[in-house]
Amino acid sequence: MEAFLHEYFIIYLIIAAASVLAYGFRISWYFSAFVKQKRLKNDKINRICVVVPARNESKVIRECIAGLLNQSYDKAAYDIHVIVNDARDATIDICKEYGNIAVHVVPIQKCKGDALEGFFGQIDVGLYDAFAIIDADNIADSRFVEEINNAFADGADVVVGKRKVKNWLVKDKRKRSFWANCNALTYTQLDDMGNKWRTKRGLPLTLCGTGYAISARVIIQMGGWHIKGFTEDMLFECECILNNFKMVYYEYACVYTEECLLHTESVKRRSRWLRGFAECGRRYRKKIMANTFTKRGVKVRNLDYLFGLYPILPFLIGTVVSIFMFFGFTVALLILKSPLAWFALTCFLYTFLILYLAVFLFNLCAVIILGKDLNVPPHEKIQIVFLSPFYCFEWGYLALTAFITKPKAVDWSETERIVINDKSEEK
Repeated sequence: MEAFLHEYFIIYLIIAAASVLAYGFRISWYFSAFVKQKRLKNDKINRICVVVPARNESKVIRECIAGLLNQSYDKAAYDIHVIVNDARDATIDICKEYGNIAVHVVPIQKCKGDALEGFFGQIDVGLYDAFAIIDADNIADSRFVEEINNAFADGADVVVGKRKVKNWLVKDKRKRSFWANCNALTYTQLDDMGNKWRTKRGLPLTLCGTGYAISARVIIQMGGWHIKGFTEDMLFECECILNNFKMVYYEYACVYTEECLLHTESVKRRSRWLRGFAECGRRYRKKIMANTFTKRGVKVRNLDYLFGLYPILPFLIGTVVSIFMFFGFTVALLILKSPLAWFALTCFLYTFLILYLAVFLFNLCAVIILGKDLNVPPHEKIQIVFLSPFYCFEWGYLALTAFITKPKAVDWSETERIVINDKSEEK
């Protein structure tokens, strides 16, 4: 038994090391996050439409609109369009207070894709050069629209902005939680540690939800918006790959996105993302494979999307399986009062420590990149650095359930919103 455990542990270490080495090329991307992007300047003043899906968002829409009206961009060069699902929505009256805000009623919205489809079906797309999409619970940086316009100077079809965290704009601890702080690292890991490098190499980007802009020619080419699912952003990302749309991440176009406070809401949100990812695989993977491997050769730019995470999977899966196996052996040998129980326990602890350190370093890198943007007290930073790996472990369980369970109907569920300047909460 001791020989088996020892040999298994050695084999595991070899597989883990080989997997990490194979993934090393992608790890090198992270260093791009520490280099500022070149600032672009667009001499053309594009006419931009800012689209705000706002189903039942009257609690936060005021802050969102206030931020969009306080832009450095030429006021005559951009319009704000808000989408609601009911003519009785209080959001409509709030929009009227600000004057020139267009409101579109799109009934029966089961997902964000429904809202966008209805909106693009109601307007003349040709009136605008680009459409910037921002969620109602977000606050746009005062230069957001201007920087979106600048990013189009690079010939982009789709511009992905930088997502910062709305919860960190104020010191009120009631606006934050452990779950919100940990989930906020995700955006840095997707954008600065991924999309920034992809932009330099002309690869398709990871698209996530809000703060992105689409050229009008893309909407016209697609015949409007007909993308619906758990996560319309991921599905649109696949359409961009198939249509060879140029995607650009531009870190100077910033929006402040809201992170949910409760663990139950965090689980619900992450489960939806992962179900969306699984849905993308079912609907698009074969199409993208056919688009990549053709008689003319291999379209290299698609390989990251198709196989980017594959090299690290043997390490992740092998580590998780080994942890459970060594733990099971430890319990069994303790029951049998075998002296080998301590050796099995040592293997378990080492294996767990390897996984913990890998995730710890990944998250620590994100914390360092965030720098001053991580506007929380020192004790919360320490909590994020050392406890966030346990938050990340939960992704594994959620991913497993997302891929093995039968998809349910799309449900655009609502969560409790955070108002940054809520005077009613002041003591």
